[in-house]
Amino acid sequence: MKNKIEMRGIIVSSMYDCDFCKSYIEKGIITPESCFRANLAKADKSQDLNLYINSPGGSVIAGDEMINALLAWKAESGKTIHITVGALAASMAANTIVQVADPENVKVHQNSLIMFHGAMGIGGGGEESFKDYSDLLNKINANVKTTLINRYDLSPDTVDEWFAEGREGWLSSDDAKNCGMAAEIIGSQAVKPERPDNMDSLLNERGVKLAAAVLDTFNQKHMEVNTMWEKIKAKLAELAGLKADASDEEIEGAVAGFKSETDVSAAVEAGKAEVTASFATQIADAATAADAKQTELTAEITALKLQAVTDGESLTAVNAELVEANEKITTLTPGLKAVKDENSKTTSAKESFFDAVDAHKEAKGCDKETAILAITRDEPALHAAMLKEAN
Repeated sequence: MKNKIEMRGIIVSSMYDCDFCKSYIEKGIITPESCFRANLAKADKSQDLNLYINSPGGSVIAGDEMINALLAWKAESGKTIHITVGALAASMAANTIVQVADPENVKVHQNSLIMFHGAMGIGGGGEESFKDYSDLLNKINANVKTTLINRYDLSPDTVDEWFAEGREGWLSSDDAKNCGMAAEIIGSQAVKPERPDNMDSLLNERGVKLAAAVLDTFNQKHMEVNTMWEKIKAKLAELAGLKADASDEEIEGAVAGFKSETDVSAAVEAGKAEVTASFATQIADAATAADAKQTELTAEITALKLQAVTDGESLTAVNAELVEANEKITTLTPGLKAVKDENSKTTSAKESFFDAVDAHKEAKGCDKETAILAITRDEPALHAAMLKEAN
């Protein structure tokens, strides 16, 4: 296989890249992060890259550096990274699969095993230091769990079980293919099911449970997305002066029009500019520099965003909370020109995602990790945009 690099054995830091460990590296017992990057640097960027993984995992930091290097190579070359899983891809090696390659570019052998579990480590110090260490492990876990839930046909409950204390989530080659993590089983003649509800292909050693989880998640996400879009579409149609039964194309055209300076000016002057959650932060930043009328507009726009995030809260109650919050603003720069200037700023998908997380955290009184999982579940399109921007 041309243009190939390997991730074999335990993933370790660069301190193991020394003469003493040379024989262990050559035998595939360990893979230091620096050796992996050196091999990647030699890869031909004019053709696709083939990554072979047979590893039980290892250092999170070293593994993340390898992932970063692969994503940088992918971005610079514009080429595809193909992954082939050997007998085992566990822990950090399994995370490499989900963070680097698109599912259609992943192959597994019939006897391949993939395993996920919660991050673990050894700490030292007093009571407070262990609280910090626990927080670090939670953050590491949340990143992987979010990707698994949103990228594959896996229910949040199933993923939570994998990452519970002392638990592990094992996937056979059939499991990996059925949940969408791999596109091909090497040596198998089976055809990939077109839908996650193909029960015949899911009936393996743990397939009944997986099939139920996949079907439940598929139906739930489908209903949530449709409900959210219908609410936003109806509101946008009203603001744009369109009929209630306006097509998606008409709605999208109206939303695109809100981006122009002329349309924003007209909306500010009329006091009726309310847009989808993806525009809420952009307009809110501009409105903080306006006069009292723009402040009232900010409350209406932010209310629309929180209504979409919480999916069901009373718009009147939320508006009252936001008006009270906006009354605490002590300094505003009046004038429509300031709004136009500030409106030229763009908001990244990452900022929009974490704005939604903060709003949910404040509204529900939960911690940040719980809010991240909630927004990931409730706004898959927003999270997908953030992942695309990061890649």
